[in-house]
Amino acid sequence: MFNAESTPMTQIRGKVLYNILPTDATAVSAENTELRSVLSKMAALLRDRNGKCISLDKKIDAMTLQVNSLKEVVALTKDLLNIRNMEVEHLKIDMAAIQTLLDEKKKTHDNVSRLHALKEKNLRQKSLRVHTVCNIFLCFSRFAQWPTCIAYLTKTPSGKKLP
Repeated sequence: MFNAESTPMTQIRGKVLYNILPTDATAVSAENTELRSVLSKMAALLRDRNGKCISLDKKIDAMTLQVNSLKEVVALTKDLLNIRNMEVEHLKIDMAAIQTLLDEKKKTHDNVSRLHALKEKNLRQKSLRVHTVCNIFLCFSRFAQWPTCIAYLTKTPSGKKLP
């Protein structure tokens, strides 16, 4: 991490503030060399920090693009979800209409089945009535012939009546 107290620039600033600058030429030359060295270190440090700032700016731009893209994806997903929900509601309405139609068809089918059963019952009743009337007529016709049958059965082979 960058520490402000240990940088050569702070040391130079301290020398300038406290008037500890050299007065002879060799000392000035040594100080100049030292200052150039500090300046080149500071320039290298500045280039490094500038490169990091540029890199961070690029990362921020990339993240901003990514966030915007994700916002668009979220908006599209919400729209698709709304469309899906609308389709589900339409399908529910269609299913309710189909169920109503099926119920009506079932009622109609049940009514037709009952009507058919009633017609068959009516036909059986008519057939039974006709059969019963025929049996009644047969009984009456036989009942009318009953005295003749009794007379026939009571006759003996000799032609005399049995007592």
